[in-house]
Amino acid sequence: VLEFPQNWKIMADGLFDGYHVKFLHGATISAFVHHNIMSVNLMTDHSFHATARTRISEIMDTEEPGDSPLNRYAIFSAYFAPNANLVIHPHHVEFWTLYQHPDGPHKSRSHLRFITPYKVETEKQKDILRKNYDIVVSAVVNEDVPCGNEVQASSGWKYAKSLMLGRNEIVNQLFHRNYDRLMGDAVDPAFVVEMDGSDLNEPLWSAAQASAEDADAS
Repeated sequence: VLEFPQNWKIMADGLFDGYHVKFLHGATISAFVHHNIMSVNLMTDHSFHATARTRISEIMDTEEPGDSPLNRYAIFSAYFAPNANLVIHPHHVEFWTLYQHPDGPHKSRSHLRFITPYKVETEKQKDILRKNYDIVVSAVVNEDVPCGNEVQASSGWKYAKSLMLGRNEIVNQLFHRNYDRLMGDAVDPAFVVEMDGSDLNEPLWSAAQASAEDADAS
């Protein structure tokens, strides 16, 4: 269980966002993944998404789709509304749940569980798990959290404005829309997509992107 001096929604945005990996995680995970490339499958309030590892180049031009399992070549994640996320790796699964801290909204509590598909018995298996755990904790504690703390601190600045989520931050958009709906807050119509039938595959950013392009053109 990890506790940080920032709102739990800031922590959630860091888990879901794909833009920041290249710039914030240079010392840990940046070299292992392709940046700003994400496949997202929306499932009403939830999502399943994948990010390609750099090692996917080993099979990209030599195999047909389906020839090899992709768990070695991509990171898969499942967001379960409102506050849980699974990150699926070859040797383990990270299961995150995020909460507001009992002391107030300026702090958060993150529950991280490491789940393995097998009983960890050999020294090699233990070493792999320790290495992966150290990478995750280092990336979160040393890179994500300081950035999130700055976001938390600057949110009280009198000149702070609302932020617009980026085109590829689809899961973040879904997360905030779910939060607004569950809390009874009004949702910006620019980000509302009817999530039934044929609209399931429509991008959440479509209306906002069109508005931004119109504004640029003018």
